[in-house]
Amino acid sequence: MIQMAGMGSSGEGKNHHLHKGRGIRPQVILFLLAAVIVSAVARTAAAEEPNGVQAGIAEEKAAQDQKLEERLQNQEKRIKDLEKRLQDMESAAMSGVSTPKTTATPTAPERVAGTGAPEAVHVEVAKDEVRDSHKVLTGADLIADDFPGSWPMFGSDYRMKIGGYFKLDVLYDFDGTGDKFQFLISQIPVTGAPEAGRGSYFNMFTRETRFNLDVRKTTPGEPAQQVFMEMDFFGESTSSPHLRHAYLVYGNLVLGQTWSTIIEARALPYIIDFAYGDALYGGRTTQIRWQQQAGKNWSWAVALEMLQEAGIDNPLGQPGAASSLLPVLTGRVTFERGSGLVILGGEVGQLRWDGNGSGPDAKAQEWAVVLNGRHYLGDRDYVTLNLSYSDGAAENISALSGSNANASLTLDGQLETNKSWNVALGYAHKITERLTTNLAYAQTELEANYLRSPDSIKGGWVAHVNFIWAFAKAMSTGIEYMWGERENTDGFKGRAARVQSMAKYDF
Repeated sequence: MIQMAGMGSSGEGKNHHLHKGRGIRPQVILFLLAAVIVSAVARTAAAEEPNGVQAGIAEEKAAQDQKLEERLQNQEKRIKDLEKRLQDMESAAMSGVSTPKTTATPTAPERVAGTGAPEAVHVEVAKDEVRDSHKVLTGADLIADDFPGSWPMFGSDYRMKIGGYFKLDVLYDFDGTGDKFQFLISQIPVTGAPEAGRGSYFNMFTRETRFNLDVRKTTPGEPAQQVFMEMDFFGESTSSPHLRHAYLVYGNLVLGQTWSTIIEARALPYIIDFAYGDALYGGRTTQIRWQQQAGKNWSWAVALEMLQEAGIDNPLGQPGAASSLLPVLTGRVTFERGSGLVILGGEVGQLRWDGNGSGPDAKAQEWAVVLNGRHYLGDRDYVTLNLSYSDGAAENISALSGSNANASLTLDGQLETNKSWNVALGYAHKITERLTTNLAYAQTELEANYLRSPDSIKGGWVAHVNFIWAFAKAMSTGIEYMWGERENTDGFKGRAARVQSMAKYDF
């Protein structure tokens, strides 16, 4: 080692001399050995330290990768489960399920968390069986609904869904019917009237296209909550949006605009014409409703609704106008099971003529009884029913809307109400799994008082027959022939016919 330190070969004797003389002290030798050991340990530690850090990082990264892999596997499993569920739903839809399906119910009534209401059984209707399949759900029904197609609003307890459909209509009218977009009894030209000279025409439009937004919150322990809004383009012009539904559900409470409590969309026939065969009772209105299950197959609802059609005929031209002072009280009872549903409803309200200080003030009571239903006849057939009888509520029948048909103001300032009735029947038959035919007939009659104008509408009927082909999951097309008759108070009549086809895409 002394030689390596640079002392050369000549120092060998000197070293020997030193060894023979006093020698190197043990402390020095120990110090040198200690220095060498410390230096070696330091170099080893310095060399191994990065490897240790890297090993720790590698271990941590491996743990993170393992956790990420587990999360990915869990997500992949969830996606596969959802895909399987979607495939099952698509298979059911593509198989053309026409048999009504019911939600599974236990042998003993179960309580849904946070509602205190028994879970109900409901008829599940395929899209190709109801054109306007919207149904107001409350309480346990809203919680139990699968809400397919929705997604979570991250950071909240809400889920949201966007839906609707695109619809292109092409029609040819043979007799110059007044409304170019829907086949209305009131717009059929009557013999001898100036409108009878109108000729045939062609029209093509997308006004029925609609979209909706559905937001829900069904947190356990809280009342079920929903906000629903839907628009179409059947406003005053082809480009103006038109509000169909806008309401809030909180538990069993419904606030806003939707179908009247006494009308049920599932009781209406499936036809292409937007008017549905307009001798139907009921429509959409603003309301405050309480709707609740009363057992496995029964439910009930009661509501205060805005009187939409307060029309009063004023044949003598007296000062004033029809106005609403009180809401309409409506109610219904529903019986529903796998073979169909039956709804019995009624309303009572007030008609009012406000003389505005210079004419007579008059009031009269209006009322109506309505029966709705749908019944399945085996796997491929079903029938629908909408039946009503009323006094002072004739304008709730869509064919008579806007004709001041509720009552007439007499010379002595009293209101003479008009009685009316309607019947609307539908029948559907599934020819194949993709092809369905629908037949519908609707008739209405106004038992007009002696003050009605001779050229005012008294009633009429309309019939529809169509073929609907669902050639894809979301796509359908069809063709429909419709014809009808209008009758005036003086006995004059008129007939008209129209053919209409459509292409529809649901989303």
